[in-house]
Amino acid sequence: MTNNRLRHIPVIGSKGFDKLGNPIQPRVLGVISIGELLKSVLAEARCEIHQLEGYIHGDAEYSAEEHVSGHSNDVKVETREQRDEASSAK
Repeated sequence: MTNNRLRHIPVIGSKGFDKLGNPIQPRVLGVISIGELLKSVLAEARCEIHQLEGYIHGDAEYSAEEHVSGHSNDVKVETREQRDEASSAK
């Protein structure tokens, strides 16, 4: 985007492609701005830095759980010890 001096890029959807490779019924679904991309890249970098700091300080499991929970509320991180305890309790 920066090389071509683009600030916004349209997100285009279609119902597939014809035999010539042309989109069937193309339509604009939305627009992505360079600011949105920058925010996403910075958030990922911050998360990776936090995870690496956790690893360095010996708190990698907590850091991984925090990383996953930051991306989805439906995912639960389970350590090997927790998994082994749960399977031995059955």
